[in-house]
Amino acid sequence: MNGEGQVFPTPYEAFGDRCMARDRPSPYELFRDTCTARDRPSPYEERETQRRTMKIRINGEDKNVNAELTLYELLLEIGLEPTQPGIAVAVNREVVPQAAWNQKKIDENSEVEIIRAVQGG
Repeated sequence: MNGEGQVFPTPYEAFGDRCMARDRPSPYELFRDTCTARDRPSPYEERETQRRTMKIRINGEDKNVNAELTLYELLLEIGLEPTQPGIAVAVNREVVPQAAWNQKKIDENSEVEIIRAVQGG
């Protein structure tokens, strides 16, 4: 009641179902109902289809790797730590100094030879 004896209706009484948030579907439910997971690729699948690869030869074996890699990134991708001492790399029969690994781009059909020095006899 207000001070003059009038009774105001509750929001539910005044507007019915339109005012109650719990009576409406959430934005997530609307999205889920219009586009199910089966209808669209996962983010991983989208990245995989967008990712370009190239074929190179590493130590005599053909490999598919990400396109437009530097030599440093290639070493990381195949599981080597480029800062580890004792690694020498040649690309297309040219030895690449370790200081140039970040700038040296690997091209399609490149031949990469990786040599790791080991201690002992």
